[in-house]
Amino acid sequence: MSNRRLSYEECIAWVLEQPAWAWSLPWWRTAEIIVKASGRVWSVKDSSAFAPAAIELLGCTAVDRSGQAAWVGWDLDVGEHGTTSYPDTAAAVADARRLRDALDGRAEIRLSKSGQGVHVRSLLHPAEIPATDGVKIAKGLAAKLALRADATPLGRQAFWLWARNPKPHAFELVEPHEGLSA
Repeated sequence: MSNRRLSYEECIAWVLEQPAWAWSLPWWRTAEIIVKASGRVWSVKDSSAFAPAAIELLGCTAVDRSGQAAWVGWDLDVGEHGTTSYPDTAAAVADARRLRDALDGRAEIRLSKSGQGVHVRSLLHPAEIPATDGVKIAKGLAAKLALRADATPLGRQAFWLWARNPKPHAFELVEPHEGLSA
């Protein structure tokens, strides 16, 4: 990223300056940033704190600084990633499209950091929904549509948005969020 120590906010700003990561702008919130560095994963609530130099992954929760849910997300894992995993990316994308249809197109479908799993994110309008209600919305739609959504991100509403060494097809756009540019 840089030779000097950066805060987490500066790291995110650097990410957003990179053309390959401009897509992530609508999803960044700095109330709780998630980090992976040196093989460890943790969350940070003070985005002005200094970040380690060797960040591998950066992401955040859907909650803004006022404690409101700004977006809702679903993680549809593929392969040997747990009992709720999909057998392949095509099956996960098919369910992601059913979810996007249920949200009237107001959801982005994008491959995960592995390039195999699928993430679906929808901006909330207005973004004045308590964080706990965002989780209820995500869990409720997952249950109603019988999605095999990963329970951890479903409950935490935390997703990776940047990888130092992205895998092939990582974060690739499948379907855009209606009203947002790809």
